[in-house]
Amino acid sequence: MAQYSPRSGPLVTSYWMPAIKDVLKAEEDLPVFLKQYSPQHPHLPLSKFNRQYVGIICAGKKRLFIYSFQSDFAVGERQCTWKKELFVVKDGGDSVWRVDYDIETRTFYNLNFNGDA
Repeated sequence: MAQYSPRSGPLVTSYWMPAIKDVLKAEEDLPVFLKQYSPQHPHLPLSKFNRQYVGIICAGKKRLFIYSFQSDFAVGERQCTWKKELFVVKDGGDSVWRVDYDIETRTFYNLNFNGDA
């Protein structure tokens, strides 16, 4: 089962291109993690959220930075561009969240949600 540990310290030192198998591993672990560590937030069903994955290196370890936002935020021109460039939502409350995922240990770090204006 995926574990959770708060991120303490190491900053992103470089980036890497995640393979599909890395993203699929995170997608497999994500529902269990979210139910267990954040039951009060409306982040499920995951089918209502778009997710972006960025490969990051923290303290020499490969991680995925997962950025998730409700699908209805990506409308009009933004509907096309979110798959090509980082999608940034200001505010959005619990409908926008991010978490790091260590692909080797299958551990999640630093889950946090946007605030409201």
